[in-house]
Amino acid sequence: MKNRIFVVLLICFSILILTSCEMDKINNTIEDKTKDITQNQNKQEHIKNNTPKQKQENMHKVAKVNLINLFSDDKEYDGNKQKNIVIHGEEKTVKFVKIRFTNFGMYISDLIKVVEFEDGTEFQLNDNTETINVLPFEIETGNSFKEVKLLAEKFVKDHGPPLQVKKEEELQHYNEYLGSKTNKYGKREDYFLFYVDNKNSAIVELSYFLKNKERVLPIFLEEIKNIKYIGENIDN
Repeated sequence: MKNRIFVVLLICFSILILTSCEMDKINNTIEDKTKDITQNQNKQEHIKNNTPKQKQENMHKVAKVNLINLFSDDKEYDGNKQKNIVIHGEEKTVKFVKIRFTNFGMYISDLIKVVEFEDGTEFQLNDNTETINVLPFEIETGNSFKEVKLLAEKFVKDHGPPLQVKKEEELQHYNEYLGSKTNKYGKREDYFLFYVDNKNSAIVELSYFLKNKERVLPIFLEEIKNIKYIGENIDN
C-alpha cells in the first residue's frame, strides 16, 4: 500500500514539474512575441518619422518654435547721417547711405565699400566678390507680413538663374529668411524680407562664396540689421 502511495505521489510530482516547464516555455514565448511586436512598432515609427515629408514637417516645427527677428521693429530712418552702434562686437561710428532709386538706405561700417551704378547701389566686400543688394518689393496685394513673405518666396524662386531654393540650417531661425540658392561655382545667395508694409518692403540679397562663408556671413548679417526705410517726411 505504501509503495502505491509513493508511486502516485511520484507521478503527481513529475506532472507538476512538466507542467511548470511548459508554462515557463509559454511565458518565454509570449515575452519574445511581445518584444518583437514592440520592436516592429518602434521600427515603423522610426520609418514614419524619417520620410522626406515628415522630415520636412519636423524641420518646420523646429523652425517655428525658434524663430527670431533679424530686423528690429524700428525700421524707419530718423534722419541721422551717422551714429554709434555696436557692430561685430565693438562700438563703431557708421554712416547712412541711401540706396539709389529706392526709399531705403543702410548704416554701414568701414568694412563695406559702396558702389554706385546707373541702376542702383551695391554694397561690396572682398573686391566685389561678395555683395549686398537691396531690391524694392512693392506689391498690390498682401496686408500682413505672412502674406507678403509668401509672395516674396515666390519672387526668390523665379529670380535669377533657375536654381533650387533651399532653407539653409544656419539661417532657418530668422523669421525674415526666404531661402538660398547655390550655383555650380560654389557661390550662394541668401534672401531676406525687409518688411514695412506691402507698398514699402524690400528683398535683401547676400551673395558670397561658400569657401568664405564662415567669415563673410556674420559680417553681412550684422550689416543688414541696419537697413532703414526712408519715409516721405525725411529729406535725405
